[in-house]
Amino acid sequence: MVECIAALRASGVSATSINTYLRGLKAYVRWLHAESVLASPFPITFLKVEAKIPATLSATQVERLVAFRPAGVIEKRTHVATLETRKALQRRPLFHRPFSTDCDHRFHVMSPIW
Repeated sequence: MVECIAALRASGVSATSINTYLRGLKAYVRWLHAESVLASPFPITFLKVEAKIPATLSATQVERLVAFRPAGVIEKRTHVATLETRKALQRRPLFHRPFSTDCDHRFHVMSPIW
């Protein structure tokens, strides 16, 4: 397996893609163990992946966004949605916000934008 991973890396496959393949292999090995084909599942070690820090807006960019005066209807909707999202995130972190998944597409967490 180590040779296979080395060959994938040499051919330019990213560590994230290889870890995806390894996750599938791990699930298959665990299934083989659950079906009594393997006596015990063997350990699978994942590659280390560099954590990417998402780009954020600078203070100047945020000020420009807030000071922006939209011209058309679409710009107004986008601007208000952006500002409302910013206000909501200041009040409560994103992962604490409720999310509606009902089938008639009502979005209970979003306030009207006009």
